[in-house]
Amino acid sequence: ELSAMHVMGAAALVRLGIPFAALPSEPDVRLRQAVEREFPNAADLTDSLKQAWAEWEDGAGRLSTATQPFGFADSTEPAFWLFTSGSTGEPKCVPVSPRQIRAAAEAARDVFMPRGGGAWLLALPPHHAGGLSVLMRSLHWRGAVRLPADRGADALAALLAQEPGVRTASLVAAQLTRILDAGGGAAVRNMQAVLLGGGPVPRDLFHRIQDQALPVWSGYGMSETFGMAAAADLREAEGPDRVGGAHPGVEVRLVGGEIRLRGKQLFE
Repeated sequence: ELSAMHVMGAAALVRLGIPFAALPSEPDVRLRQAVEREFPNAADLTDSLKQAWAEWEDGAGRLSTATQPFGFADSTEPAFWLFTSGSTGEPKCVPVSPRQIRAAAEAARDVFMPRGGGAWLLALPPHHAGGLSVLMRSLHWRGAVRLPADRGADALAALLAQEPGVRTASLVAAQLTRILDAGGGAAVRNMQAVLLGGGPVPRDLFHRIQDQALPVWSGYGMSETFGMAAAADLREAEGPDRVGGAHPGVEVRLVGGEIRLRGKQLFE
């Protein structure tokens, strides 16, 4: 669920070193069965989280203002688990470690870390790598996350036009297309970077990006790499299928028609 309560809850659990499984608010039958197989003794913290959030909103709680960066350790123990969508079979449980989070954040720093105290727009579901990685990178960088109340195209286009402090965003191609259709092209052009993931970039969208010189990057990655392991600037790309070179520290090999990756962005 894309709410401030769940986002802050995930951040708190990671900071406290309490492993958790990131799930949608209403998992389907296959996902519930996968969770029960993987974590038969897991506790549901939803009610406790709601109570803690209510106390914080009422003023009984206090938000820590630590002066040091978050500092993900070089640990290979799971910080949390993601479940794949199961589009090609049963949902698969994927562990993510602090080492992976740090490697992914450092690889994205130069292009995607919001400059000048800006924020990263979180408009993707936080139970998948694309959304949760926005939060975890921002924790590592000690940056800000902008959580929209409405993820509709008109609302997002208006938000980007009215809030120039939102410097970066992670979107899927359909979201960006609808934002441009809603008149958000000028706002997107003034952003630092937009990362597209979740699937191929349609050719017509690719031409719009190039014609308008929009700072849009196409990412290649998966749950196992905790988000993008490569990214290409589509303003300079030869075609919409380009995903750029691998991030520093990610090794890529082609073996028998398979893409094999190795590096700190993968779980050990």
